[in-house]
Amino acid sequence: MPVLLLRRDAPLNDAERARLPAGATSVNEPGGVIARLTVDGETSRVISAAVALARAVPDADFVVRVPATEASVSGVAGAQGVAAVVSDAPAQAEVAGEEAPAEAAEQDFVDPWVALDRGERDRAMRRFAAVPLTADGRERVRRMVLSANPVEVTDALRIARVTDFKSFFSNARRVSDHSDPAVRAEAAMAIGSLAGFSQLTLLEKMQKDPDATVREAAKQAIQLINTRRG
Repeated sequence: MPVLLLRRDAPLNDAERARLPAGATSVNEPGGVIARLTVDGETSRVISAAVALARAVPDADFVVRVPATEASVSGVAGAQGVAAVVSDAPAQAEVAGEEAPAEAAEQDFVDPWVALDRGERDRAMRRFAAVPLTADGRERVRRMVLSANPVEVTDALRIARVTDFKSFFSNARRVSDHSDPAVRAEAAMAIGSLAGFSQLTLLEKMQKDPDATVREAAKQAIQLINTRRG
């Protein structure tokens, strides 16, 4: 039976306890576990319970623990609720009546924005790629690309690319001549992923960039577009 958990450094307050869905309990367990809900039933019921639990405490990390014989259910907690999917890979869990170590027994599906704010960029991008970008998320990405910090601009371009935010290619064009070569390289990859053959002229120009990383990114971007064209 899947066990849904919420994790956070701070315990639940009275308002959050009142919002917990039926069957969920407020706890104070090692690892920052603040709420627990055991779900018995079809996958759709598990997903519904996960959505309700995550929405009750939107700033907590959502974790699911499932027996190894069952499919794993993954989700992202946070202000936008949970985007839940079913995985074909079984999760590691309790064996022979003994609980496995937490890092093996649980799968931590943190909000990608939380991971990004923590500096866990690769983890954040994996999560962004797994769930649709919300309207609020798209607006945040648009703000990020205007930042004076090249790291934020690069993050915005990567998020747009992995979430297939196609209309963002115009923003990528605007930063294609950025002073930071990392931004130019990511802009090239975003254009290649999101735009069509009309952008080949720009990418061919970027192949003459003084930075080798940018030239290689532009080459890969052109290949992406040509592959889609057949």
